[in-house]
Amino acid sequence: AVGTTTTGEAGTEASVTNSGTTTSAVFDFTIPQGATGPTGPTGPTGPTGATGGTESANFAQTSATTLASNATIPLDDVVNLSDTAITHTTASGTITLNTAGDYMISYNASLSSTDAGLVEIAMNLNGATQNVSISQANNTAGEVVHLGANYILDVTTVPATIDFYNASTIETTIQNFTVTIQYLG
Repeated sequence: AVGTTTTGEAGTEASVTNSGTTTSAVFDFTIPQGATGPTGPTGPTGPTGATGGTESANFAQTSATTLASNATIPLDDVVNLSDTAITHTTASGTITLNTAGDYMISYNASLSSTDAGLVEIAMNLNGATQNVSISQANNTAGEVVHLGANYILDVTTVPATIDFYNASTIETTIQNFTVTIQYLG
C-alpha cells in the first residue's frame, strides 16, 4: 500500500521507506523539490490609472477680527486659487466646491477671547456643521490659543458651499486664520 508522499529538500535523493511490516508493507515516498525555473516573460502593461486632482486653493484672514458666537470667519486674502473646482466669493467666508469628489481640507487659527471658556472653530458644508472639522480648546481670558484640523471631505452634490465659523458660545477674536483646500479627485 502507498503511505505518505513528502516533498524533500532540493538536491537530495528520492527515497522510499516501509512504514508498515514485512508482510503488510506501507510505502512512504520522499521526492526532492525541483530546481527553480527561469523567470517567465513580462506581462502586458496594465491600463493607466485615474489622474488625481491638481486643483488647490489657499485662503487667509490675516487681520484681527472679532466674531460673535456662530459668526462666519471672513476670508480677506486669496493666496492661491487654481482652476475652477474651488471658487471663492470675494470679501466673504464662503468657498464653493464645484466638482464632486474628495477634498483635503486643512485649517489653522490663532484666536483669543476676553472671556474664559471653550473656544471652537467648525466648518459648515451647505449650512450643516461637519463634526470632523471641529477644533476646540479651553482658554483663560486674553490667552491666545492655536486650533487646527486636517480632514478629507467627500462632496457628492455640487456646487457645495463651505464656510468656517466661531462655534464658541463666547465672542472670539481671530488673529490669524488660514485654510488650504486640495481637490483629490
